[in-house]
Amino acid sequence: MTTNYYETLKKNFNEKRKSEPEPQFFDGAFLPHLTTGRTLLGVGWDGFDILQQGKDHWTRLQMAGLIRGAKEVGWEKLLNAIEERQSKGVTAAAREFRKELGLTGNSMVEINLISAAGTAGCGFDWHRVTYQTDKDMQGTADGCPLINAAREMGVGDYEEIKDIGLWCDTYDNFETRATNPECMFTHTHCQGRGDKLCRFWIDFRQVQKPGEAWYQAMKRNRDEKRGVDPRLEEFYGPGYWVPRKVENWDKKKQMELGVAIQRRIVVGTTIILSDLIGWDKWINGMQEIELPQLEKIARAMGVKYGVTGGTALEASVLMNLMMMGAGYDDHQLTGWTEDRVEGVARTCPIVESAKELDMDDSLKDNMCLWCSACHNASVKAINKDLNCTFTHCIGKGDKLCRWVIE
Repeated sequence: MTTNYYETLKKNFNEKRKSEPEPQFFDGAFLPHLTTGRTLLGVGWDGFDILQQGKDHWTRLQMAGLIRGAKEVGWEKLLNAIEERQSKGVTAAAREFRKELGLTGNSMVEINLISAAGTAGCGFDWHRVTYQTDKDMQGTADGCPLINAAREMGVGDYEEIKDIGLWCDTYDNFETRATNPECMFTHTHCQGRGDKLCRFWIDFRQVQKPGEAWYQAMKRNRDEKRGVDPRLEEFYGPGYWVPRKVENWDKKKQMELGVAIQRRIVVGTTIILSDLIGWDKWINGMQEIELPQLEKIARAMGVKYGVTGGTALEASVLMNLMMMGAGYDDHQLTGWTEDRVEGVARTCPIVESAKELDMDDSLKDNMCLWCSACHNASVKAINKDLNCTFTHCIGKGDKLCRWVIE
């Protein structure tokens, strides 16, 4: 870590907030239009591809944050905190899926349907259910979007990746308990551990023993199930593709859901870890993993779409390319020259995700600094001398989100 980046962002925020007038919303250049051919670039985008990119954006941030967080505090402390603070929100969302699908029972079939809904659009397209009865279900996959994202972000060989399956079990059990709290979802094998396949198993059993902490329960169940019927470790298919169980959801709807799911995970994880170690340490730690990797990805995207100049206006275009499909659909450019760009928004996907998790009170002081850090990675891919500063934030109680690049 070379600088106290948190203090730099905080200083920029305080100075800009005092020196800039209160933001006003008016119809400017709708930020996504910069890359749709209606204004600057002349680049045509397919709606599904845009959502795919948004999902990938959140998955990268998710994996970098999780692995860095586990390295900082350990999986045990992190997973216990996630269970304490996020389980109710995720289970409530799964209950809403049940209503939409018209499910009212608690059978293995319905457990599997909700599990499929909880991963729809998230990239788990390799997963096949290979065995299912009224009492249990097993499946395998020969690829994993989380492991792929971890490799993209440079954390695929970290020691902490070996236990990412326990984190997967955590969220999967939050979802399946919406159908039946007496079932257990366990990943017995995981490519993060070096296994050839991901292998998952759902059956009816006690999730936690009396007095057992969440992390210990996840680890115990994995270790117990891992040694059962080792022949299945090498078996992949034939089976049915898990997302196809949600047949009435088209691809676009599944991808929209995937974007929302991955974004909620990023927001929840960021808030929890900033509470555990402090916002200053959390944001400063981004210099090690997230920021250099995001800058590298942004630079490659700029080359791909011909955004290679060094102006603030071009930086705003690249920043938009990096967040396309991620939910920032209300951002308007209200003023721009080559040297300075200003934008505002009336809504924020991060704030909405935090509200869904009942964690929005934790956004007030520092989430806008996290946003500045993330978007600065895109801006500095164009020009190291440029800075993106969020001067106003809906999470702080401001009427609008406002950012300035100069």
